[in-house]
Amino acid sequence: GGPFTDEMRQIEHESSSSSSSLQPAVRGAHGTHIIMPGKYCPQDIGLLDFQTSDGRFLFYLPWQGHTLIGTTDKKTSAETLPTPPEDEIQWL
Repeated sequence: GGPFTDEMRQIEHESSSSSSSLQPAVRGAHGTHIIMPGKYCPQDIGLLDFQTSDGRFLFYLPWQGHTLIGTTDKKTSAETLPTPPEDEIQWL
């Protein structure tokens, strides 16, 4: 069920005629990741910054001849087709 686990559990719970309440088990989250040319990161070393302005980790990693730049998770609601917010792309 991934990020939709609680919705699936709720459907099953409603059909079971149980009178108990169902507590959420999963929270939605997302991290933004972008791919840049390999020149931004040497192929044998990465970077982790854990003192960013918003408290999340920021990383630069070599990946298949390119540079993977990303952030760690931020709490949000689940989405079927998530897209990275433009302000987060600019921040990265």
